[in-house]
Amino acid sequence: MEPVVVTRNGKAVAVLPAVTGDDETERLVPAHSPKFQSLLDKSRRPIEDTGGIPHDQFWREVKGEARKPLHTDGP
Repeated sequence: MEPVVVTRNGKAVAVLPAVTGDDETERLVPAHSPKFQSLLDKSRRPIEDTGGIPHDQFWREVKGEARKPLHTDGP
């Protein structure tokens, strides 16, 4: 399928991409969502500011080896 070009007074004002499946829809919608893009930008800032965590630490945490309990006080 080809995209649809929307015109106003002979000038292109929008393009509607052809979507061929649910996977493509799930990819396109967040990519063009200002709210989602804002959330991504907010999540990237701390990594850009600090450089993130070392590769080995990341994988230890993913595997649960370095996980700390959420609550240290209480029963």
